[in-house]
Amino acid sequence: MTKKEYRHKMKSIRMSMNKDLVSEKSSKISKKFLNWIDMDKYQSFLVYLPINNEVDTRSLIDSLLKAGKKIYAPRCSQKRRGCMDFYEVSDLTELSPGYCGIAEPCSSSSKLYVNTGSSVCILPGLAFDRNGQRLGYGQGFFDRYLCELPGPRPQLIGFVYDFQVVDALPGDKWDIPVDAVVTESQILIPADS
Repeated sequence: MTKKEYRHKMKSIRMSMNKDLVSEKSSKISKKFLNWIDMDKYQSFLVYLPINNEVDTRSLIDSLLKAGKKIYAPRCSQKRRGCMDFYEVSDLTELSPGYCGIAEPCSSSSKLYVNTGSSVCILPGLAFDRNGQRLGYGQGFFDRYLCELPGPRPQLIGFVYDFQVVDALPGDKWDIPVDAVVTESQILIPADS
């Protein structure tokens, strides 16, 4: 299958899920992640905000905030097309609709993420494969951000539902693989990680 075919297939299946199923599976994924991750090792968490039935990260964000962690969410750049930066979020009420209706830190949020080397970046995807290859929407926001981020790369963790994990995806040279993929039933760690 081509990237376009995978995108169409995965979007279609994901959009057919009802809100209760999304909530149930998202809760399982967040709990699995929290039980697995070494919370003492990481102080900063870069977390996407969901759209179109993506794994919902809002309860995870609440849990991480209660644990005293720094949370950063993406805000798309008004000046640099196709680019984003991560800004600190201390409460989910600090979000407002942004690019494509995705919740973003309000424009008054000025605490930009600075890479300290002890960070986790949780990424959405339409599909991940067993080698950690990620298939997004094709806009390149996350790959571009991670390529331009100075310092050591954060630990990259993909969040998807079981049906979104496939054996192999077509890739491009600029694609950045993740270190692990968390689904409602497994934590997949690619052999190369």
